[in-house]
Amino acid sequence: VLYASPVSDQVAANGEYWVNLNTIPPFGDAQPTTLGKISFGVGCGGGSPLPADWQYWQETGFGGNYLTLQWTSFGILHSLSCNGAGAALLDPQTGMDRILAPLSDSQSQPEVHLSRLKVSPDGTLIGAIKTSYQGANVQTGVALIDLATGALTDVSTTQMPEQLGWLGSDTLYYSTRVPRSDLIAALAPEQKQAFDSAIGGNGMSVGSWDLFIRQIKLVNRASAADQVVYSADGYQIGRFGAASDGALWFSQIPNLNSWLAEIVSGELDLTQATQADQLETVPVSIFMLQSDGTSPVSLIAEGLNQFVIQPTP
Repeated sequence: VLYASPVSDQVAANGEYWVNLNTIPPFGDAQPTTLGKISFGVGCGGGSPLPADWQYWQETGFGGNYLTLQWTSFGILHSLSCNGAGAALLDPQTGMDRILAPLSDSQSQPEVHLSRLKVSPDGTLIGAIKTSYQGANVQTGVALIDLATGALTDVSTTQMPEQLGWLGSDTLYYSTRVPRSDLIAALAPEQKQAFDSAIGGNGMSVGSWDLFIRQIKLVNRASAADQVVYSADGYQIGRFGAASDGALWFSQIPNLNSWLAEIVSGELDLTQATQADQLETVPVSIFMLQSDGTSPVSLIAEGLNQFVIQPTP
């Protein structure tokens, strides 16, 4: 078992925080072996009042960003920060770290981060979301990192990507979403008053979205096609999983229509409701999409979180 553990519970005076990477055999009396330590960025926080965000973060990671810790043929791939940004390979023989994608800083313009790392099935490439910040302007794209050389290639996309998934080593899928409407704007005056009273304020917007999954066919590690293979009314695509039969599985979080309707009707009392009560209004659904593009999307299950496809033996 490969796992991470803190060197210390405290951040050093110079701002550094160190984490050990360890292995341990899966036996009760086994002792761990520390392979090396990595410097790790800390200070991530925030929140949202919307249960659809809570579901999305449970499916992916805080803010949609998950952390990576994965054994590859080129070393142990890991994130560099608690927000999932950055990428490096630790050599388990020497304990030395090789940076593939460094952490940017606010002094660099644009400030660029690579995160949401996904290793290709053949183990040679990383697919990553490349996020650029310049003032209030945020742009996302797809980048490929060669695990052997560290070479980075930008991949053109039609829309700004959210999450990535591989299906074979020459096909990438990415999710994206487009604003549809503000659900509050569609309420009758008395309904809006009931909502404002329930949340203890006014002026809050609750957006609804159109979701898309787009397929990128890679030729010589550059995109040759970017086409829509799925679209739906929904809040976010959560996670992707590739099955051995060539099907793409994914989870989806619905828009907040039911949450809003239950608040306005008084069925959901936010002064008494638990987090679980609110999450029930935005249940996660799991779908399957055949890679041939000719079969309809199949609904596999509702109300199940954090699915994982069993690896092919």
